[in-house]
Amino acid sequence: PKGSMTTRNPIRPQRVGRILSFFLALILSLYIFLSFVFPLIQIVLWNLRSFDSNHGLETLKSLLVTSFIAFSVGAVCILFSMGLTLFWYKQKQTTNWQAGFSTLGYSLPGTVLAVCVYGLLMDFFPSTKKEVLMLSLIFALSYKFINISLRSLSESFDLIPKVWSEQSQILNVSLWQEFRYSFFPFLKASSSISFLLIAVEVMKEMPLTLMLAPSEYQTLSIKIFNLTSEGEWSKAALPSLILMALGFISVGLIQKRSSL
Repeated sequence: PKGSMTTRNPIRPQRVGRILSFFLALILSLYIFLSFVFPLIQIVLWNLRSFDSNHGLETLKSLLVTSFIAFSVGAVCILFSMGLTLFWYKQKQTTNWQAGFSTLGYSLPGTVLAVCVYGLLMDFFPSTKKEVLMLSLIFALSYKFINISLRSLSESFDLIPKVWSEQSQILNVSLWQEFRYSFFPFLKASSSISFLLIAVEVMKEMPLTLMLAPSEYQTLSIKIFNLTSEGEWSKAALPSLILMALGFISVGLIQKRSSL
């Protein structure tokens, strides 16, 4: 009838003919082959053709450095995000400057963060350049990607019933016991997913990790950048393949954790 309100779905499934569906499947298959399958085959062939033990050992060292940085940054982001979201939860409000300052790092260029953090730490530790480089990189990456864990943990805290906090105050329960038995079960899933997401971002991060270029520490992304800059495309295939495998494993773990 005229004037009645009807709800319509703007997205409607439509049937296509066999010829059109064949061409669509062909275009999609060609896109997947050219964008993923063909480069992967080329990387594997380069690895088989140019692999040597010395290059493999150097790549293994880069893998260990990359894993250490990714684990450290993920742990720092999760721990700091838990403390910050718990403070906001107890405070029962979040001011604009608190939320803005904690999420500003993701919008800042990596080189700006690197220079600021490195210059600040060099004032306190001028004699230990290698350790300062690593420490400043971990702090800069943590500030850059903490928005991922903060957003996820804040949404998990919103699911916690407010009455639990009131009951804890009545029963005079300590903050650690309240966090362990009341809050952590809600945060466990989001914390693990956030940790994996941050680890993936750190592994493929380039501008900030170039801070380590003057030292003997090299991540997989730095190694790939240096080799490709010198035209050593075949040698860059091994760290590229490892970085790709780490990404696939992380995505698989994220999907498995999200389905639980």
